[in-house]
Amino acid sequence: MKSSWLVFGLLMGLMLMPSLVFAQSNPQQLDLDGIANAIGKHGDVTGEMYKVSFPRSDLNVKVGNVAIKPALALVNWAAFLRSGNAAVTYGDLVLLDAELNPVISKLEERGIEIAAVHNHLLHEIPRIMFIHFVGRGDEVELAKAIREALTLTTTPLAST
Repeated sequence: MKSSWLVFGLLMGLMLMPSLVFAQSNPQQLDLDGIANAIGKHGDVTGEMYKVSFPRSDLNVKVGNVAIKPALALVNWAAFLRSGNAAVTYGDLVLLDAELNPVISKLEERGIEIAAVHNHLLHEIPRIMFIHFVGRGDEVELAKAIREALTLTTTPLAST
């Protein structure tokens, strides 16, 4: 009986060791204040992720006679994670047709890659497209790039 507990303890120790090594090798934290200042709004922390959202309350989107509320399907957001010595950002931007090309150009100019361009809704008026993006580098610079792209839209950028 004692030997089975000893084996169990050794196995648990071996399983937990990589997570302890990773935690010690990745001591840097995201600059949350820097991101908030650069993007113009505070976000929420969930685990190791920091997420900032910008609902498109400026849009009146309908599918048939159904009004689409911003919280349902019209939220720009960017998440930030620490990955080694750099940060990673990824997220969604909700764009009108006229905003699409300028925003894509700005993101690419600032080193943020476009992962997908597509629609989440069908037969909506006005037409809405979604950009999924990903970037890697300094979190404050990434946040500045996203803010610059958002200024090319009619998205309300202030906290509500």
